[in-house]
Amino acid sequence: MFPTKISIATLALAGVLGAQDFAVSGPVSGAVFDEQAKAVRQIAGVPGAAYLRGSLAVADQGSVSPDGRFAVLAADGELTLLDLISGRVSKLGAAKGLDAIAWGADSKSVAVEAGRVALWTGLDAQPEAAPLAAFEGDATALAVSGRSVAAAAKGGVWLLTADGSRLIAPVEDPSALAIAGGTLYVADRARKEILAVRNFDGSAEISLIANETAGIDSPAALAVESGLLYEADASRKVLVLNLATGEVVRQLDLDFEPGRLEAFARGMYRMDSRRAAGQPVQILKAGAEPAVYFVPAEASLED
Repeated sequence: MFPTKISIATLALAGVLGAQDFAVSGPVSGAVFDEQAKAVRQIAGVPGAAYLRGSLAVADQGSVSPDGRFAVLAADGELTLLDLISGRVSKLGAAKGLDAIAWGADSKSVAVEAGRVALWTGLDAQPEAAPLAAFEGDATALAVSGRSVAAAAKGGVWLLTADGSRLIAPVEDPSALAIAGGTLYVADRARKEILAVRNFDGSAEISLIANETAGIDSPAALAVESGLLYEADASRKVLVLNLATGEVVRQLDLDFEPGRLEAFARGMYRMDSRRAAGQPVQILKAGAEPAVYFVPAEASLED
């Protein structure tokens, strides 16, 4: 949960961050980057009775950590890390744009593809670039495991470490990655499959979790929680699979095309990008009774 007041009025990163005092009365579920407003905004309220409000910082592109403390922002050719609690700003280097991003499960590390794949650790103290082998491909999805990064690009998934890079899963068109319990999960859009790569940092063992017969059509994002795998499918649905059996235990039909499963609070995931005024943010609440909620935006940032 966020504190009831966050102030970034003292920030002085010229042209990159917009600052203002920001106060919220009532509970706050988390924060997201609003693509339409080009701003980090809070979700005030609880699922089913929440709205998108205010502006904590502005940038061309951005992403908020799962615990809601940090935001990685790209603007004016630079990549920065903003601590939303203290207001501390750390420059991460030059960036043409933010092409892919993945946060560590504890929100203390982040991997970014911003012209090259880089891993930043120690976010809660002093961010530092972890040694990481160069990656020649254009990463479309990333996942973080300790001081290693899994990078998906056309033709496969590679593991990047300080010692080098190597192909760990030959996959025709990997569209999403997720790591949980020492296993890397990979969605292959071309073959309409979800794979499990066990021992991916050693002698990788690849097995099939689900394919088209289970309803996998156009996988866009993956998330794992409490023994369940959530697959957001561009065919306007979410499949919930039992990881032990591969069985689909729930299907949620949608009236929009999901493009992500971005954790922003415990058990809740952002599902889409907000591109137009009047468009809400779509949220998946995971758990025994999964549900999808829409979060409308406060009109003050619609222009």
